[in-house]
Amino acid sequence: MSQTPTGSGALTPSEEYLDAWGQLAQMIQEGRSFSGRERNCCFLNTRGPRFADVSAATGLDFADDARTVAVADWDHDGDLDLWLANRTSPRVRFLRNDVPSDSAHLTLELVGDPERGTNRDAIGARVEVYLGGPQPRTLVKSLVAGDGFLSQSSKQLHFGLGERETGGGENGVVAKIDRVVVRWPTNAEPNVETFTNVAANGRYRIVQGTGKADALAATPRTVALQPADLKPPPETSVARVKLTEPLPIEAFEYRDLDGRTNRSSEFVGAPVLINFWSTTCAPCMKELREFSTEKATLDRLKVRIVALNVDALNQSEPPTAAALKTALANLKYEFESGWANKELLDAVDKFQRRVVYRQRTLPLPMSVLIDPAGRGSAIYFGPVTPRVLLADILAMTANPATFRQQAVPFAGRWARDLFESHPIAVASAYLEGGYPTDARAYIDKFLANESAPPSIGRSRDEINRNLRVADMHHTIGRIAEFEAKPSDAVKAYRRAIDYHAEHAAARVSLAWLLATSSDDTVRNAADAIPLVEPMARGGWGDEIPVFDALAAAYAASGKFREAIAAAETALAAAENSNDGQRAAEIRVRLARYRADEPYRSPAAQPPSGR
Repeated sequence: MSQTPTGSGALTPSEEYLDAWGQLAQMIQEGRSFSGRERNCCFLNTRGPRFADVSAATGLDFADDARTVAVADWDHDGDLDLWLANRTSPRVRFLRNDVPSDSAHLTLELVGDPERGTNRDAIGARVEVYLGGPQPRTLVKSLVAGDGFLSQSSKQLHFGLGERETGGGENGVVAKIDRVVVRWPTNAEPNVETFTNVAANGRYRIVQGTGKADALAATPRTVALQPADLKPPPETSVARVKLTEPLPIEAFEYRDLDGRTNRSSEFVGAPVLINFWSTTCAPCMKELREFSTEKATLDRLKVRIVALNVDALNQSEPPTAAALKTALANLKYEFESGWANKELLDAVDKFQRRVVYRQRTLPLPMSVLIDPAGRGSAIYFGPVTPRVLLADILAMTANPATFRQQAVPFAGRWARDLFESHPIAVASAYLEGGYPTDARAYIDKFLANESAPPSIGRSRDEINRNLRVADMHHTIGRIAEFEAKPSDAVKAYRRAIDYHAEHAAARVSLAWLLATSSDDTVRNAADAIPLVEPMARGGWGDEIPVFDALAAAYAASGKFREAIAAAETALAAAENSNDGQRAAEIRVRLARYRADEPYRSPAAQPPSGR
């Protein structure tokens, strides 16, 4: 089984956690397993200090990349069945328990009363089942939520009452239930109820405050599940990836076979298929020939196909333009053609990495379908047939809901239709992942509904609205810094302050940028000091970045004595909070101030903590 790492290095626990997630993400991108392709394990409680490994004996040792297990009496026959969910195929397994048994059981469904202080699902309730007979015993279970990783087993509590007590078999005596005691999760009295009308091999619903257990009828299952053998398809590098929504592609250009430069900005107004091929690739040649067979239909739909040859990138003596023209003529290819270049391939690779998480070497042929608005609509790894291409082109006109539904192999519900994620959190996640364009697009989507100027009223709703919009503009400033656009960042930070004058993060970010930017047109120490000086005097905002920015602003204005004092305050705060990274950064800047030198940011992004 996978082992938990032991020991610790120089990283903090939070840094180790994030580093581990980064390594895990890289493993998935490389097509490796979460856990090294170990078989599933099942352990039997031996009622002692040890467990027995019964993985193979139970048949549960599947070679799946399993993630979670949920337990439920799915077929209502008194024993527990299993649902397994996997990262790999099959995504779901159902394991029905058909092992013969003489054991008795009891199933209880609890319903809490909110007026008595208990949640409706009775989460947190404790149930005690008292068994009589020659060997009295008590069984105890609590009702919990989220009882496993990525899973929730049935909220019906299942008690195994054991085998018949005398003789075994059909002539034995089923365990007698003396009483069931429920301790409801509430401080209101009474919070304990006792139920005596409960029998073995029964299913009951217990409603708080009723004093009785009602028989619960078995619910018929409407889903028919048939056992089947897993037959994995043969591995192939050919795949059609249809996006759930079109995404922008970075601008690119290429030379056609006549030496003219063409730009992606010219692709607006009609569907375009960018196809990469090689003269040494037989599937490439076959694909280009097939495009020609549907030329009349493609022309009718005003589709442009641009076949870009990659031989100049990987051959020491690539074919000449004349040789390529001859090869294409022999294929009866009559669409556009040209040479691929590294910058273009980098743009396409960056685009497909946003769509496909698992990364492999790009195959030949490969194509990207661009919609009339210049956005990527589909990616084809390997050949694409004219029939599939035409279907995807016709689907471009579908409404967004239909378009995204066509991108998945089966129907379902979309989470975005059920709730809206916090825009700042989502944009920050995009930015941390290295996708500033996506981060900005997500924020712009929400700002489109917030075009009104800052409210001048002081109602709670107006203040909250101003703060929400200020947060979004501050995030746009962070994105602009990431993109090395300091002028845009300054505008965004100022806009955030317009909406919320006491927005601490925006004031500190703006002051830092004005004090330390290496861009002479941006740097303005005189404007930086008033942004953070009142914060330092008033004690609002995180002390470390406030005094760090104030020190940089003083130094940029030539006030090195004040800069040293502010930097020493920031350093002391960082050391007191055990923030070693920021403390080390501040020491470097403090040394410059003591040498009467201002600090200039070496990169577009602000230092830690801002």
